[in-house]
Amino acid sequence: MIDILFIDDDEEIIDNLIDYIKTTSDIEIISKLFIMKETDSQKALEIVKTKKIDILIVDLKMPQINGHQLLLAAHKNNSYQHAILFSAYANKEIIQDMLNSHLIDKVILKPPKMSEFRDQLLDSIKYIEGNKEYNNVIDRIANVILNGKKIESVIEDIYKSMINHTNNIAKITEKTGINKDKLYIIKRKMESSSSKGQKDD
Repeated sequence: MIDILFIDDDEEIIDNLIDYIKTTSDIEIISKLFIMKETDSQKALEIVKTKKIDILIVDLKMPQINGHQLLLAAHKNNSYQHAILFSAYANKEIIQDMLNSHLIDKVILKPPKMSEFRDQLLDSIKYIEGNKEYNNVIDRIANVILNGKKIESVIEDIYKSMINHTNNIAKITEKTGINKDKLYIIKRKMESSSSKGQKDD
């Protein structure tokens, strides 16, 4: 699952964005998401101090604690991987400082254009999925080294991951130099396994 936390004192904006995402995005993507919201920035601060969030979506201007202060605290606690900032006014100096210090990854001016927000969020989701996939591979390689298992099985999993990601053997070969015949063999194995699984169901 990918955890997403919306933080904005305007609950209507949050609800509209969540509804738009749920009604215009692929069901496979929606099924991967665990979406939370918080309109009280003080409560949001407590959440990011105690919980790891994959994607934070934060309004810059809020009562009590503004988005900049909240993201500083979250960043200090290493509480998130990606952040999208909403800002109703173009304060270029503050926003540029937040980008330069890696507090945020994307900026959307309010009121947000729904389609722009969805596209930005989908990009963030792809980034998170890539990170999780990378970490899984690293964990498996570490497990191989520690337990003396064959590293070939991990390499095959990496090949499978690339095929799942693009399904374009020629592109994988062009980018990596991996023998295309080997990739086609692995792809056929995957298709055969998938077909067998469907028959078993």
